[in-house]
Amino acid sequence: MINWLSNYNYDYAIAAIPVHALFLAFYFSHKNLPIRKNKSFLLVLWTTLIMNISDIMSCEMVAIHSRLPIASLYIINIIYFSTFFIRNWSLYDYTIEDAKVYKFIPYPILYAMAIPMLIAIIITVTSPITHWLFYIDSTGYHNSIMYPLLYISSSFYRIISLICVFISIKHISPRTSISLIAMNFILLIGLFIRRAYPNVLVMSFFSVIAIMIIYLSSLNPDLYRVRRVDLFSDEAFEKIIPDLIRRKIPFECLCICIQNFATLNTLYNPQNLKYILSIVGKWLIKKYPHCTIFYFGNGQLVLLNTRQTLSLEEEISTISEKFTNTWKYKNYEVSFPITYAFLPKTLKVDSFYSTYECLQLGMTECSLSFKRVNTVLYIDESYLERVHRTEEVARAIGKAIKNRTLMIYLQPLYSATQRRITAAEALARLYDEELGFIPPNEFISIAENNGQIIELGRQIFDETCKFINEHDLDSLGIDFINVNLSPTQCMNENLADELLETIYKYNIPTNRINLEITESSIEDLSIIRYQMDRLSNVGLRFSMDDFGSGTSNVARLVELPFTIVKLDMSLVWSYFRGTSKILKSQIEMFLNEQMKIVAEGVEDEHMANELAALGCEYEQGFYYSKPLPIDEFIKLIEDNSYAQPSL
Repeated sequence: MINWLSNYNYDYAIAAIPVHALFLAFYFSHKNLPIRKNKSFLLVLWTTLIMNISDIMSCEMVAIHSRLPIASLYIINIIYFSTFFIRNWSLYDYTIEDAKVYKFIPYPILYAMAIPMLIAIIITVTSPITHWLFYIDSTGYHNSIMYPLLYISSSFYRIISLICVFISIKHISPRTSISLIAMNFILLIGLFIRRAYPNVLVMSFFSVIAIMIIYLSSLNPDLYRVRRVDLFSDEAFEKIIPDLIRRKIPFECLCICIQNFATLNTLYNPQNLKYILSIVGKWLIKKYPHCTIFYFGNGQLVLLNTRQTLSLEEEISTISEKFTNTWKYKNYEVSFPITYAFLPKTLKVDSFYSTYECLQLGMTECSLSFKRVNTVLYIDESYLERVHRTEEVARAIGKAIKNRTLMIYLQPLYSATQRRITAAEALARLYDEELGFIPPNEFISIAENNGQIIELGRQIFDETCKFINEHDLDSLGIDFINVNLSPTQCMNENLADELLETIYKYNIPTNRINLEITESSIEDLSIIRYQMDRLSNVGLRFSMDDFGSGTSNVARLVELPFTIVKLDMSLVWSYFRGTSKILKSQIEMFLNEQMKIVAEGVEDEHMANELAALGCEYEQGFYYSKPLPIDEFIKLIEDNSYAQPSL
């Protein structure tokens, strides 16, 4: 047992030192995210450790003050008090970074909070002359009139930190808010215990607990790594880029896209391929130690560089040369054909979203199968314009959903047997005051990607049911209206309940609705079958939409209760262009299954007549009409005498 010179209890302080050392060792043994929050945390680590060690040393030195130079006593105490005050501020600084309070409070105000720390340090450093905080004489160490500044400073920064957390609590994750609140309350508890038991050195112990909370909840770099590949994930990218943009640090990104990655996954097994990618990652880290390297999945690696002395564009030839060799793992030798997407420092991106989406556009394009190996795609202003357009359209969709200004247009379906229009398809249309009419293929694609498609689909279905309720379809000669369901809607387990609730709200017959589902919507066969069976049992009908547009699966078609098949216009056009003759056999197959057929893309009388002769019950296309607003659709029906006469 160590025989300490002073009467202070060091148990908690001594216990905290090895924990501190472990945190520092772990911190420097891993590649950490290059963000300001990490720098604040590192300052917390160092100041807390130095504060703890200097506190123990000062207590022991004061116990033998008569045998030591008075200057050494002043120096060790100045170090202790200064690190104490700096640690208080650095914990506050970490809090405002993690809570992103800078989004709501200007930087000058936030950093003005450093003034109390600076004043406290000035008082500390001048204490040998002023004796304001402490003084040392022939009888030893003495606290002075301003010694309560320790408690005032600590309480001030903890309270300000908690206020900052509560200001931004609605805009940060529950995990972040809980950890920050817990951290600051733990430090307040430690402060009260220190006040109650001044001879027990407990602050370092409570500081270690606070450090553990910080690290485990937010800063552990393993939280942002892709397992087995051992590179940072796109989630880490999302943490770093906003920090760089906020601090106005120029950066560039070089994306390495492995071609035909899905095929490689099948050939080499996903787990083996991840280990091979980890070898690639280790080479990149060793070659470019000052870059941060990410793995976005699907064979996409991203190098992020902020150094002005390094140009990733100039390194492309070096990387290409390395990738001409095979990568070896166990008994495997894998060759990776690659292409590049390069985002230069000169591109003025203004947000993480703009950066990420530009990279995604670039990587998608450079991964196309017809791209030659080592092709470099340069991400320029045109990509940024496309991303900003997407943002504008997304805002327009959100505004239309909120204000319920989405419209439906109707495109006629001509019955070849009855020789008149007997149905229509409801199609979503969007008009924005600033952007004008937005093409449906544009806004629907964006809504599918960002999740707005669910509410958009609900409102379009609601508008269709409202139209059926407000118009006498029998007098118009219309049997039913087709409504499209998106893939996302089809995965909703409450789909049937939501649709039936809307139908019952407008009190319309269920046989007036025909739901169109594309094959891509059928990801989970059990869910979609359950929904279709429920709706079929109450009278709704289903069409398989866009058959022939991709890898169409006939087995799925006959397994599910479809009554209509809609042939994609690409299949129809290829038949009339003479590039494919498969259309006849497919129509014959569906007729044998007692299914009705809709042919899309009918553009002239010749197509209309031949498709009718082949057995297509319904025809749809610009030959009959483009999609029309409701009033124009009704006028078209009435003007062309398509409606049955009223009885």
